[in-house]
Amino acid sequence: MTRTAPQRFIGPTTSDALKQVRQEVGADAIVLSTRDTPKGVEIVAISPAAIASMSGTSSISQSAAVRRPAQDAASQDKLFTLLSEVKELIRSRVAAAEWASISESDVDAAEALRMMLNAGFSEDIAGSVADEFKAQQGTRLTPLAERLQALVEQRIRRVDALETFDQGGIFPLIGSTGVGKTTVAAKIAARCALRYGRDNVALLTTDTFRIGAQDQIRVYSRIIGIPMAAASDSDDLASKLEEFSNRKVVLVDTAGMGQRDLKMLEQIKLLKSGAENAHHVLVLSSTANLSTIEDVILMYSQALRQGNDSAIHSVIITKTDEAAQIGPVLDCVMRHNLPLLFLANGQQVPEDLSPADIPYLVYRALHPRLLGQGLEYSSANVPFLMMDQLAAWATRRSS
Repeated sequence: MTRTAPQRFIGPTTSDALKQVRQEVGADAIVLSTRDTPKGVEIVAISPAAIASMSGTSSISQSAAVRRPAQDAASQDKLFTLLSEVKELIRSRVAAAEWASISESDVDAAEALRMMLNAGFSEDIAGSVADEFKAQQGTRLTPLAERLQALVEQRIRRVDALETFDQGGIFPLIGSTGVGKTTVAAKIAARCALRYGRDNVALLTTDTFRIGAQDQIRVYSRIIGIPMAAASDSDDLASKLEEFSNRKVVLVDTAGMGQRDLKMLEQIKLLKSGAENAHHVLVLSSTANLSTIEDVILMYSQALRQGNDSAIHSVIITKTDEAAQIGPVLDCVMRHNLPLLFLANGQQVPEDLSPADIPYLVYRALHPRLLGQGLEYSSANVPFLMMDQLAAWATRRSS
């Protein structure tokens, strides 16, 4: 039988009291209040079913003759809006209490979490890394920053550039407009020409949309001393690739456009039809924010997906010299388990290109170049940013 009144639970800690709430009321319980008492932490909670019973929502059809349906609906909306606001307030207080507990019991883990947030990592990745940090034992003599760096490094994969291009193949560079694909293509082409000889490298472009785009890559090809061609559709691309079939490495510079532009899908279709065995390399700018980078990866992955394979061979991160934070781009690469191929940090061809140096990237990420005042999260901000993660920690600690 459903209890129609709020229930009180007392435990030695907030986690213990929440455990009782879940056992007696259920996982969807609404916490109405929390307070410290001489006996411990008291939590008052109620189930959604009890609220429905108290508010008369289960007997609306019976009371329609007394109150109009529109009035009933408006009353219900106000009630649930109020309850949602109360629940959110209580969640924030529980999160603050959990954060205070963590800050007191494990100062290093709390600081590691704050460092991750200030570096631009998402709450999900920051919380996950902090989980591992808390689980570490016997490493207190190692400085906090070094322990945190080691944990983040373990989550990033890289692919060897020499091994990749030594095998040869067709390498389309894909990505949004303005990320530096054309310059990166020229840098890689120059490196490959030095390693394999000019007769073994060629440049292609599918960018027929921008005025002057072909002129730019044509200038690079002349400087490097390798052939260059443009393809307008999949048949044209297949034909040009056939002409370059004796070349070890063929780099394809694709048109840059927004990840949600329908023309992007046309470009991917062109590549998939005209170059079936290509190794697609996604170029990401480290100056973009986390949400944008995440959106780019998802849209290109979906467009390229073949079965369960996203068909993204690797990632090149550009503009690391311009970004104040590179945590966001690393966060997305980590979340999607995409291997890094190169870093690009300038406009010079071919100098400003290097194999992915994971320790450098992580160090750079954990030490952001924030010159503005008041841009960092203080310890007081963390509970509001991490309510869900802190609730999960409280659950694990009480189970």
